[in-house]
Amino acid sequence: MNKNNQRIELHCHTKMSQMDGIASPAELIMHAEDSGSRAVAITDHGVVQAFPEAYSAAKGKGVKVIYGAEIDLLNDDYKPNGAFYHAVLLAKNATGLKNLYKLVSASHITYFHKRPLTLKYFLSAHRDGLLLGSACAEGELQTAISANCPEERLLEIAEYYDYLEIQPHEPESVNRRIIQIGDRLGKPVVATGDVHFLDQSNELVRRVLENAKGLKDADEQPLLYFKSTEQMLDELAYLGKEKAFEVVVTNTNLIADMAEELKPIPDGLFLQQIDNADDDLVAICTARLRELYDSNIPVIAKQRMDTELDCILKNGYASIYITARQLVMKSVDDGYFVGCRGSVGSSYVAYLLEITEVDPLKYNIPFEVFAGINSDKLPDIGLVFEAEYQPIIHKYIKEIFGADKIVKSGAIRTITELAAHRFAMTYLDDEHTDTFYEEDEINSVISKLVGVKRFTSQHPGGLFILPKDKEVYDFTPVQYPANDMDSGVLITHFDYHSLEGILVKFDLLGHDSPTMIDKLRQATGVDIKNISLDDEATLELLLNADTLGIPEFGSPFVRKIIKDTKPKTFYDFAKVIGISHSTNWFYNAELIQRGIITLSEAITFRDDIMVYLMSKGISNEVSYKIMVSVVRGDGITDEHENIMRNAGVPEWYIESCCKILYLFPKAHAVEYLLMAFRITWFKAHYPAAFYKVYFEVNNEFAGIDFMSLDIAETKRQLAEIEANSGDELPFLDKDLRSLLEIRQEMLGRGF
Repeated sequence: MNKNNQRIELHCHTKMSQMDGIASPAELIMHAEDSGSRAVAITDHGVVQAFPEAYSAAKGKGVKVIYGAEIDLLNDDYKPNGAFYHAVLLAKNATGLKNLYKLVSASHITYFHKRPLTLKYFLSAHRDGLLLGSACAEGELQTAISANCPEERLLEIAEYYDYLEIQPHEPESVNRRIIQIGDRLGKPVVATGDVHFLDQSNELVRRVLENAKGLKDADEQPLLYFKSTEQMLDELAYLGKEKAFEVVVTNTNLIADMAEELKPIPDGLFLQQIDNADDDLVAICTARLRELYDSNIPVIAKQRMDTELDCILKNGYASIYITARQLVMKSVDDGYFVGCRGSVGSSYVAYLLEITEVDPLKYNIPFEVFAGINSDKLPDIGLVFEAEYQPIIHKYIKEIFGADKIVKSGAIRTITELAAHRFAMTYLDDEHTDTFYEEDEINSVISKLVGVKRFTSQHPGGLFILPKDKEVYDFTPVQYPANDMDSGVLITHFDYHSLEGILVKFDLLGHDSPTMIDKLRQATGVDIKNISLDDEATLELLLNADTLGIPEFGSPFVRKIIKDTKPKTFYDFAKVIGISHSTNWFYNAELIQRGIITLSEAITFRDDIMVYLMSKGISNEVSYKIMVSVVRGDGITDEHENIMRNAGVPEWYIESCCKILYLFPKAHAVEYLLMAFRITWFKAHYPAAFYKVYFEVNNEFAGIDFMSLDIAETKRQLAEIEANSGDELPFLDKDLRSLLEIRQEMLGRGF
């Protein structure tokens, strides 16, 4: 197939066109490749959130992605209720891409009114490197033609655009008029499909989606699918063979050739360095090691510190560790408790810096779990602060790096399977009860709706740090979460996952557990550092699953795990947390119940796999690869299975690795346990303070004043929840039930 004789689609919408497109960026790229196209343009409505996936999907495919957007263009000064028109922007080069990001940002931040709007004067000021197309029936030129505007006005409008669009589903008279105007002005005219789905079989999916938005004409939409070159030529045959080929093939390739191969997000790692970070890191760690061990520093501790420091300094990560320490020390100095999350506790340097309380030497946690097999992975540091302190620490990190160098992490929320099912059933039941659809067809509709964008929200605590010599538009547009103009918070337009590994991100979270610990400390005067982690009364509560109100251990699910696995020690309870956060762990549970293995032998953390396999003589690299594969739910390869079997790994262990879909990091579990154990200690030794603080933190749930409920009313509400909810409780009912159970326990114990 001669790709130069194939059309190029210059107007495509993906699932990132909010509640409008159906195909994923990857599916679009694959379809373009299969159709013989050498390029395809992505032009989602007002957004560019498909770019990262499209770039990744196009690698090695021989299909160039042309990065663009369909915008709503306002002619006048900013009047929210003024007339706007559709227009298409395509990036020709890196300058155009950055200008596109600036335009998308302004349309979401400065000019947003029910939708992102672009003012013509602002577009004119940022048009360098961009191609402007006249778009569809809702474009300025087509609207003027339909309104019978005089020729002079049509020419004036068309002159502003770089190329003009016609579409086969529009009236022949309109298309001929646009071609006449293009010929007169010497502007290329291209035939586009305004693609919203890939083939005709997806028409029902689009109708369901349009109906979900409340559109009354959902069944009257044109067939906006990805047409082949032959289909497009046939539908525009009335133009004559030569002219049809010109607008369908020649000119679409002409426009495509004007756009360079671009990267929507630059390659590499972009760090903002702190002065003297390397020297400070070494000095702090060395001093802390001496403080811990005086002159009797264990060889293993010195070796681990030196090994980690060498990797951190070599990769330029010292500033990240120093920043994390600054944030922790700020919270502590201000009198607020702070915890840690993720695999940070896998780093001995992080422990020496007092970023984490977890000593990886004590718990046998390899550094590679945090830093990767080559110890060069970008540190992913998550800190958990008291809820009321989170805004303060977010402000503080801006003081460290500059407010214009911090941007919060955006997250794209999409249609879930439950919502997709509801949309499909609403369309079929309410509007089309006279039409019969096969179950397979309905399920297909539901599956295609899943993943369609609904809105953009913010990560609960993620913040990206920009380098000093870069601005945010070098990486992503920005917007308000859920387009809430009153939020005062700017977030990345791209989903935060797309920027991980490119920019440094800190997760600075607010959480109830640190809040509870601090309030309990204040209420009792107890220094939490003096709480013994082998306290018998605390362990007894945990052993008996007397854990209502305790983070990580309070749910019926975890209380059952405790009863099934019979943990005995502090570390055993860390394993319980690991189990509760893992996926498809039940094969291990069955082995424990049958007496084949004990809790201490079971695979409960991702770290377990690497440490155990290394102990069997398997190399660090292979052990790491097997661990990563299991954590991702990919099981193990035949090659790795043979290596394990030859090393004497038992069959039950190999089978577990094949069945487990996800495993929690050990350091994360221990961090959670440290907070949970301390809260349990207060429940064991200061129960009155525990219940009082618990309801101080949680009392306003669902507008109920739990402290005013007597035992009879508490039992009545519990019975009502159980009676009305059946076996599977809705999410909010589960939370309400937990609170009522704790209130019932509190009253039953005389508090």
